[in-house]
Amino acid sequence: MEDEDRVLSSLELVLFDLAGTTVDDRVAGEPLVAAAMVESFAEAGYRLGLEDVQPHRGKMKIEMIRCLFAGKMKAVDRNFEDETLRIHGLFLNRIMAGVDRMNEVEGATETFRFLKDRRIKVGVGSGFPGEIVEQIISRMGWRRKGFWTTRPVPIRLAQAGLILR
Repeated sequence: MEDEDRVLSSLELVLFDLAGTTVDDRVAGEPLVAAAMVESFAEAGYRLGLEDVQPHRGKMKIEMIRCLFAGKMKAVDRNFEDETLRIHGLFLNRIMAGVDRMNEVEGATETFRFLKDRRIKVGVGSGFPGEIVEQIISRMGWRRKGFWTTRPVPIRLAQAGLILR
């Protein structure tokens, strides 16, 4: 218990990921992100499997699409970036439609409260665009302050420390 107290007292900020960590995004047993990515590529006329998507989980979604598109679609008729943006739009529509089916991972709110009760700042980061993060946070009933919308990079961690004071 003494070691635990020492560790907790040394923490200033704990950052969590959203999908799969604090939010259960599974639909029909598959992560919504992966299923939406496969479906978006299919709607755009490209074949992709869940196994193609899994290694890219955790990336910013537009970057994930670029990686998947470059790896699977070497020769295309349309401009690479235009097609990437089109698939991204299809993907975002699917994710937005799926937010209402997302649920909190059991214990996430209690964990946030536990940390905040000990004056430890809490935040979440995500590869989702900001408007989707805001929808998810709202659905979970979490306060907006202390949550940001992109993958954390050093400057964002510094900003979070200032914002969450």
